Amino acid sequence: MSIGRRISIAFILSYYLFVNPPAYADTERDTILDGQPLEDRESLSSANKVFRLKFFSPRNSSRRFRAATRGPGVPQFSKQVWVANRDTPIVDASGSLMIDNDGKLKITSSRGDVPSVFNSVHGTNRSFAIGGDPNGTNQNVVWYQGNVYWTSVNWSNGHFGNLPKLLDGEFRYVSNENEKYLTYSVNKNISFLYFRIDPVGVMMGIVLGSFGDCSLAKQDEGCVKKTLPECRKPDYWFESRAGYMLGDGYRYGENYNLSIFDCQDKCEQNCSCVAYASRTTLYGTGCEIWSKETNFYPSGYADREIYILKRDTGRESTNDHGKHGSAAGHWWVWLITALGGTILLAFSIICYVVQRNLRVKVKTRTLLDELEVSITASGKYGQPSDEMDKMTQVNFFSFESIAMATNNFSYENKLGEGGFGPVFKGELPGGQEIAIKKLSQREEKILVYEYMPNKSLDFFLFDSSRRELLNWTDRMNIIEGIAQGLLYLHKIFGVQQTEANTKRIVGTYGYMSPEYAMKGIVSMKSDVFSFGVLLLEIVSGKRNYSRYPSEHPFNLIGFAWELWMEKRVLELMDSRLDDSSSKNKIVRCINVGLLCVQDQAKDRPSMTEVVSMLTNDSARVPVPKQPAFFIESGAREGELETNLVNNCTNVMSITVMEAR
Repeated sequence: MSIGRRISIAFILSYYLFVNPPAYADTERDTILDGQPLEDRESLSSANKVFRLKFFSPRNSSRRFRAATRGPGVPQFSKQVWVANRDTPIVDASGSLMIDNDGKLKITSSRGDVPSVFNSVHGTNRSFAIGGDPNGTNQNVVWYQGNVYWTSVNWSNGHFGNLPKLLDGEFRYVSNENEKYLTYSVNKNISFLYFRIDPVGVMMGIVLGSFGDCSLAKQDEGCVKKTLPECRKPDYWFESRAGYMLGDGYRYGENYNLSIFDCQDKCEQNCSCVAYASRTTLYGTGCEIWSKETNFYPSGYADREIYILKRDTGRESTNDHGKHGSAAGHWWVWLITALGGTILLAFSIICYVVQRNLRVKVKTRTLLDELEVSITASGKYGQPSDEMDKMTQVNFFSFESIAMATNNFSYENKLGEGGFGPVFKGELPGGQEIAIKKLSQREEKILVYEYMPNKSLDFFLFDSSRRELLNWTDRMNIIEGIAQGLLYLHKIFGVQQTEANTKRIVGTYGYMSPEYAMKGIVSMKSDVFSFGVLLLEIVSGKRNYSRYPSEHPFNLIGFAWELWMEKRVLELMDSRLDDSSSKNKIVRCINVGLLCVQDQAKDRPSMTEVVSMLTNDSARVPVPKQPAFFIESGAREGELETNLVNNCTNVMSITVMEAR
């Protein structure tokens, strides 16, 4: 494949802002043209002067290398970013960089061609190299001495699977019918950032977990398993320590380009090797290895790190004098430690159980003390009446009596089950029939109701013929009884249900508050909303989700609000309630109901205030704000009725109506 005749060099390894470089002494340009090679004294600069490509010679050497370096004004100006011909240096100043007739970028000299720069990435005889897989896979590959050492997961969704997503930079992989290449770039707000591989194969500039440990026992994801001698067991590892080895080791002095990783590789392959180190301290190059006949002596004054072969430390320990002691000789230490830990754990468990039981007893006693006193309703809506004070008295039952009444909660006594728990029928020793509801969430709570053998409220309220059996006095008693029950529940649960969030939305739409139905936020004001809906249903004898004579498809709440705004609120009253003396009380109830179904939870009254307004005719009742409308014009009434019976879980809406 032939590339274009004009190539612009754009190193996207890093990005630097606000660079204002001086002019170079050598000739400088930013492109290479076909037939115009870049000579030894010429440099190729990037458009923003951050990088330049030029020949250089290391200190005290005449060999020439073509390398990418940072431009002037950039930190660490002379440090090479990338070297093209590290394995094939030019011996004189006759080198040049050119594009051949096939579109390949090459380095030439008076002695002949140097292998193509971009075709020898994985063929280096140095320790490590990184690049895209030349075999055409969309993987990032690390080579060690020309062999695959580590591979990434295939490129997918903008990153390599076993590499973490980068915060300061990113890889970019381009693959189409004309070309494939892999680049690495950094964010524009980073002044300078590099990406390289250190001598032990770890990618610097990003975190790859324990990627650098691809030898002996540890094989991370992507590591190509090395072939090791049988003498190297999985429990071998190397420990870095400062000190000296007694006796000289075998030195690889002819090649100072060996890195510390090369030294480790040579030691792993040699079964007699027990330690290795770099020969030079300054650059960490060259290798020296020691055999089994040598000993190590630690010293804080040592000028280099020595890597010593170790086995599982739990099997054998060695002191500084070379004496070996078996851990089995100290079995009594482990026995005392284990025994002491067991005793401490048992004592902690006993203390926890005792403290928990004491807290339960104190909590129970406090609750009983609070409930023995009549609940006093106070607030901005007025003071309670003596009649309300009498109604707040509650009865207490022991768990044993409840279990006996329900035959230990047997299946034969089960009446039904709502969203929060089952309901059982029971009979007290005196013959009174009761309904018991067990809450299935968190700590088990038990609620005791009076059993209603004559069906539930909706059986009478929403039937055209049976509705006549409920006069206003009966309906008012029902309203006040439900209000007292909710007040008792709020008192017994207290702050625990001030507000909570849940992902499990259960209940009947139309009775659920908007914040609970749409956001899962449940609080005492959610119960107040449900009570308001039920109150309006009792007064009107109509379901909340029925159709109403209006220009808009209102539910009961919307219809009541429209009548309230038009001062026709008595039209909401059930036509069978013809007692004119109760009209003021009916208007008060509708007013309270609209207060309870206001859109914002903070605007709704508490159940204490609701009870006060219902039982105390002298208590002031505020003007309600606009309620929350639930318009369900597409639902069929039959489906909604089934949903009400089977799925209703609101505590105050008598969830077991049919079962009772």
